[in-house]
Amino acid sequence: MTGGGTELGRLADSARAAIDRVGAVASSFQLAGRVIRLVGAGPALIDSIAPAFGHLPKISNDDPADLTVLLWDSASTGEPLPDLGAFRPEPGSAVTPVLHGGGRSFVFHAFENAMSYLDHGEGVAVHVVEDAALLPPWERACPLRALLTWWLAPQQMLLAHGAAVGSPAGAVVLAGPGGSGKSTTALACLAAGMGYLGDDYVLLDPKSRSVWSVYGSAKLAEDHLARFPHLMRPEDPSPADPGDAKRIGWPGEVMPDAMVTSAPVSAIVVPVVTGGPECTLTRVPSSRALMAVAPLTMFQTPGDLRAAFGLTTRFVAGLPTFRLELGGGMEGVPGLLQDLADGRAGQP
Repeated sequence: MTGGGTELGRLADSARAAIDRVGAVASSFQLAGRVIRLVGAGPALIDSIAPAFGHLPKISNDDPADLTVLLWDSASTGEPLPDLGAFRPEPGSAVTPVLHGGGRSFVFHAFENAMSYLDHGEGVAVHVVEDAALLPPWERACPLRALLTWWLAPQQMLLAHGAAVGSPAGAVVLAGPGGSGKSTTALACLAAGMGYLGDDYVLLDPKSRSVWSVYGSAKLAEDHLARFPHLMRPEDPSPADPGDAKRIGWPGEVMPDAMVTSAPVSAIVVPVVTGGPECTLTRVPSSRALMAVAPLTMFQTPGDLRAAFGLTTRFVAGLPTFRLELGGGMEGVPGLLQDLADGRAGQP
């Protein structure tokens, strides 16, 4: 990131100026044994982001933090977004700069007109948006993905595009692209009484072959809303375009006893909607898991693509992998996956 340290350092300066202007609101939690502290300039942005982490163990704001994330929005604080020169393109630009080097990482989120910045050595990150009131639903459901990816990857932890269900004794990771049935499967398992770790992003530890819950949210498509209305909060607004956006459900708030913080992984399951007469599990090579996890994990979140691919490869190697054909009899799927999570079925 040659020549960029001074410009990008202005983000942290602006964050602290916003905090000085309107006061600090802090929230600390533990993720995979690490303490993360969110410090917002006023309540606007932190109140939009913190609920996604609300199911994770709470930590005192007086305890030392491994990562501190400074949050602010320009609309509520009156602190303008700093001029970063070439690092910040015009609003609405299709360009999304991602920069790494010199112990710093930066991305301009073009669609949201937002910026994320991490100083790896200092353990301090900054996330700024223009207006917290206009935060898209996916950013409230799974916030700070870029920052967490950058910070965790050097620690050999992978923020992966996937779901997970099970219990503290064992879990199944569900992997596949959008529309493959991950969320439908995870929510069906939740409704049947299985533990829930996430339906869109989870944290994978290749060394221990374990999975950690990151977000206590769920993204509900139209067909999910009728089946799981209890996951909604009455105060949550409907999307501006109901045909184009998912609603957010909050298992971490409305079903806290169902949340599982972490578990060893017993198997990887790749769901596929077939429309056949029944739901079936078939053992497949682990390369199927690699192709289901790696592409979206690598390209949906700005980061080091080679590191993400390497961590994914290490994680899936040797884990039992299954193809789950989703047809009729969806009510039987939780039992199939519970047996896998418990190590009672599907082993060679």
